[in-house]
Amino acid sequence: MNTSPIEVSIMRLQKSWTGVAFRAKLSEKARQCLCFVVACWVAGTAFAQLPTPALPPAPPELEARLKQLETELRCMVCQNQTLAESPAGLAGDLRREIRLLADQGKSNEEIKQFLRVRYGDFILYKPEVQPITWLLWGGPFVLLIAGGVVLFVMARRRAAAQAPAPAMSDAEAERAKKLLGE
Repeated sequence: MNTSPIEVSIMRLQKSWTGVAFRAKLSEKARQCLCFVVACWVAGTAFAQLPTPALPPAPPELEARLKQLETELRCMVCQNQTLAESPAGLAGDLRREIRLLADQGKSNEEIKQFLRVRYGDFILYKPEVQPITWLLWGGPFVLLIAGGVVLFVMARRRAAAQAPAPAMSDAEAERAKKLLGE
């Protein structure tokens, strides 16, 4: 009987899992189906990481435009890096997508709008001031002012607590003695 290397591997797996008794129970049809599944899995993993083909070099003016655009967009994977700075694979895919959109004749604003619809405002390295981003833009200043107010109030309270009590006049001292019953 002529068996393929995949069938031999399956038989070894079957033998190691449950012994010879399981192999005898497995029908020829089931063995062929299992071979097909394993072959598809191996073929799928072989083609899963093929690199994307390189694009032809861009003209210098298009290259300068793309670099400018890449500095205005954020990498979705990296912490606070632009697409131009990022070494991540997703950044490379986004740079390729931007290049393809630019080759189709889209303007910078159209490309940014396309990416904003797809990824949200986070894709913009410097998001525009809108009502939804007011907290993002004004939040640090509000926190800074609130912190200054808290420090000022705490300093005033500490100064008031450490200040000596004003001296009592003789009339006030006499009245306090009467009240205390001395």
